[in-house]
Amino acid sequence: MSLYLLVQPTHSMNRARYFNYIEEKLGTLAYRINLKGKLNILDLHLHSETFYLHLLNLVFGWRVKNINAFQQNVEAIDLIDDTNKLVCQVSATNSKQKVERSLSKPFLKKYHNYTFKFICISKDGSDLRGFMFKNPHNIKFDPKSDILDNKSILDFILNEKAEKQKAIYEFIKREIGEERNLSNKVPKLTVGIALVICALFGFLKLYDYLKSPKVKSDEATKYTGELKPSTIDTLSPSGFSFLEQTPVFYNEVKYDSLPIVKGILIRNKNKPINLEIGNTLFINSREYLSRGIEIHTPIYPACDSVKKISLILKDDRLYVSVEFKDLEKGETVGYLEYNHWTVFKENSLEYPKNDDYRLEVKDKKSNIVFTIRYNETSLGTNQVFICGYFISPKAISILVQDTIKKNQFDTCISKSNINWKQDAEVLIQNIKSIYPK
Repeated sequence: MSLYLLVQPTHSMNRARYFNYIEEKLGTLAYRINLKGKLNILDLHLHSETFYLHLLNLVFGWRVKNINAFQQNVEAIDLIDDTNKLVCQVSATNSKQKVERSLSKPFLKKYHNYTFKFICISKDGSDLRGFMFKNPHNIKFDPKSDILDNKSILDFILNEKAEKQKAIYEFIKREIGEERNLSNKVPKLTVGIALVICALFGFLKLYDYLKSPKVKSDEATKYTGELKPSTIDTLSPSGFSFLEQTPVFYNEVKYDSLPIVKGILIRNKNKPINLEIGNTLFINSREYLSRGIEIHTPIYPACDSVKKISLILKDDRLYVSVEFKDLEKGETVGYLEYNHWTVFKENSLEYPKNDDYRLEVKDKKSNIVFTIRYNETSLGTNQVFICGYFISPKAISILVQDTIKKNQFDTCISKSNINWKQDAEVLIQNIKSIYPK
């Protein structure tokens, strides 16, 4: 005789299932907001504002509404709750500068007795909570409790009763996800699919083996993941600031299939590192570079066209993070992100040449986009030179070094000049390859 014991799922089991679903969907939404933001596709940003309006009301019992529904083009505020005296900004950017810009808006004067909430919808807000913020209108704002992100929202949900978690689960299921099978049964279709996958696995390995070198190279050098360089808000008098967070080196976590950049080997461990970017010389101790720095003003202070360049020294190698834009359309076409490389636009950039002392990026027209090279002088001084061109919405900067005459010069061309592209193309021809033919 067989005995079957039927167990009714407990509230704690349901809580875990509801919470796991909520966490998964919020995490996926945050990832997609970040990725589409890199591609300048901002539809999710707009829809997420309405989604978080209802989510915050459901989770915290607020009564926020979209302020733009009754007041057009309000800066710094997206949501308002007149009952609980709250004004909220929903943002995919989590920088100190962003928060301070919001707090400085004149519109907030009329809400001095309200509490300002900053909602980070796609990134972690933990570091922001440690800052002191300029608050010119003295609106109520405590960073430790008034900066919210997905983690802090999930922490609150985790401790809610099962009935409340179920309501949140059902809301998220309606808004951004399909209904999950909450039973423990594995559908028969899933088993069938698994068997098919196993049968195909051997074929896929053979298919991968037969791929041409070009196809393998293309697949290895194109990746559209979470690769945006770090940003920093606080400038130091020397024109650089320290990275707020230690960069992730992707081969140390889950991206070990990404194309790896070696980094620039710094040979003399007992000397500082002279970093020359344009006409500016930065003399950096190894301690500074080991913490990571971000260069802010390497060319003319009035020229905004050099995007921030971040560098960090790790295991005697110098790694760089920099963004590349297309000269014709101004679109982002790729990144160097410390120890790996990504190309967004297939026909715009070539995979960089890289050895222990040099790294070079070229476009498909064989123009040099970016170079970084190392030299050790006869006195043992470490020298690092950076050249290339950098594009922003207002201008283009071109850094050129004449390795024969030892003369380095730079040019900033405003886009208000009707011939800026033609002038830039002529100057870019002067950026020489650091790999002799």
